[in-house]
Amino acid sequence: PTSWREQHYFTKLGVRVSPDDILRISDMNFRRLDAARYNGSKQNPLSGLPANSTPDEIRNLSKISFESVEPAAWIDEMKSYVYRQSYNSTSYDTKETAATKTAAKTRTINDQEIYGGGSQLVSPLFSGARLIYGVDYRLENLKAAKKEFDTKTTTGLTTEKVPQGQTPDGTYDAFDAFSMAEYQLSSVVRISLGGRFESTHLNSDPKPE
Repeated sequence: PTSWREQHYFTKLGVRVSPDDILRISDMNFRRLDAARYNGSKQNPLSGLPANSTPDEIRNLSKISFESVEPAAWIDEMKSYVYRQSYNSTSYDTKETAATKTAAKTRTINDQEIYGGGSQLVSPLFSGARLIYGVDYRLENLKAAKKEFDTKTTTGLTTEKVPQGQTPDGTYDAFDAFSMAEYQLSSVVRISLGGRFESTHLNSDPKPE
């Protein structure tokens, strides 16, 4: 009986603040609740049900962007944006052991938050040529935790423990700058030359457990 419920919404608002400028605000949300899936067809020896997992997931993305045409004499187009994205998942995985008559349920929690922003500009170089360039940056905060609950089916006593294989918390950030020159040589030939620089950092903090 694999099943789940989903809820979604997406909303977007665009405002022309001037003849050449547009401000856009958007928010998108996704929820998957009461999910149940089986990880295999082999039955557990105690309940007779296969090993199963019940994850819940929530995703959200909020964004503000600004678009402008000819904001300056040396800029034809400009697009800038900032956003926040989040992801949360809580899942329970169950398995049973006949020898010890134990039902083990492992709870896994994953949290991810992303903050980012950037800008892209287009400037004229000379007749038939233009330069596209910009920057982008994002920062991710990553958290995860596992806990195992072991229940003796004969007594109903439940004990808690931290299982092996924990994912340490951490941060990840990426910065990049890019530029590309385009030249329209003829109606059927366009020449492009570009470059990109990217710098990324991953920091994790493993705990003694």
